Amino acid sequence: MDFDRAVIAALFAEEHVRLRGLLVRRGVPAPAAGDAVQDTFLRLLRAPLHEIRDLRAYLRRVAESVAVDTARRRRGRSPPATNACRTPHPPPRRR
Repeated sequence: MDFDRAVIAALFAEEHVRLRGLLVRRGVPAPAAGDAVQDTFLRLLRAPLHEIRDLRAYLRRVAESVAVDTARRRRGRSPPATNACRTPHPPPRRR
């Protein structure tokens, strides 16, 4: 099939809310879900569109992959530094 950018823009208008919900259900934090939807559509724009039969099914599959990628990135980050690493009392003075 041959798709132009107007078709993709219309698809974004129709599907972005549903894809955002899918991503949140898959564990993507709500504040990051909007970026994940945009990443999903960017992947669609980079794909060989003439090989895609069902754009909505393709978007769902890509969104699932984006959710997995997001979870992997989140696991790879170290937690923020806290005061828990500090010693509660200063070490004793040496005489």
